[in-house]
Amino acid sequence: MVQPPKDALSAFQRLNESVYISDSENYQGNGPLVLLSFWMNATPRPIARYVMEYRRLLPSARFVIVLAATNDFIFKSKDAAQDAILLPAVDALRSFAGPDKPVFIHLFSNGGVFKVSNLLRLYKSRVGTALPISSMIFDSAPGVSTIKSGVRAIAFQLPKFWIWRMLSKSALWLFLVFLEVCRKITRTPNAMDVASRRINDQALYTPPAEGLTRCYIYSDSDQIIPSSHVEDHMKLSKSSGVTVNREKFEGADHVMSMMTDPVRYWSIVQRYLQLGKME
Repeated sequence: MVQPPKDALSAFQRLNESVYISDSENYQGNGPLVLLSFWMNATPRPIARYVMEYRRLLPSARFVIVLAATNDFIFKSKDAAQDAILLPAVDALRSFAGPDKPVFIHLFSNGGVFKVSNLLRLYKSRVGTALPISSMIFDSAPGVSTIKSGVRAIAFQLPKFWIWRMLSKSALWLFLVFLEVCRKITRTPNAMDVASRRINDQALYTPPAEGLTRCYIYSDSDQIIPSSHVEDHMKLSKSSGVTVNREKFEGADHVMSMMTDPVRYWSIVQRYLQLGKME
């Protein structure tokens, strides 16, 4: 697989700090539409790596790329704050999506679930109809949000030198405990609990005539979102009327299934693109 440059996002059309558009080489304005919603604090190179492979699979597609950051969960988790961030993505989707042109969604980790759940809500509110979806892939998601999982998700950004890392991690623990206490005192719903329920709200999407199919890609070695969390959400999705398929990888770290076995991973993606009639 070709390695993207470090400044890979510069090749995409930037709508704001969280929303980008990228067109395949042969895009003519009427090709397939794909929404890619990445994990929290995803860096440009892995983002571009996924987009490049999708461009190879769908040489006439348009991609709407949504990024998630730590601030989305800490300071901007309320609907109004997310609306301001995601409005450009909704406008981009409403310009090209329709009953005869559904969107294929591939989301990653809790960051992707959080963003897509808010986007579906905002789309329905702004457009008046639910977003047409062909099929969906969940990668390493969703998981139950806890202080421990939050520390693990953010820890990779902390300093590498052991003493600074230890001090930073301790401060992070204290900060997240403080936020959790404040949340409980104010009786504010947990943002990820809301997102995990909302993503199963059938009023927020229009499925294909044969029903919506989801594929959950996850790992038995994920230290941030355990496989049991993903499997619990599969059961909820199935009970809501969604056709659920699972692809469990062995030995892959969080959102690393593609790097662990790229041939298997992209064959799964291609299968669901075909299922959604995107190719």
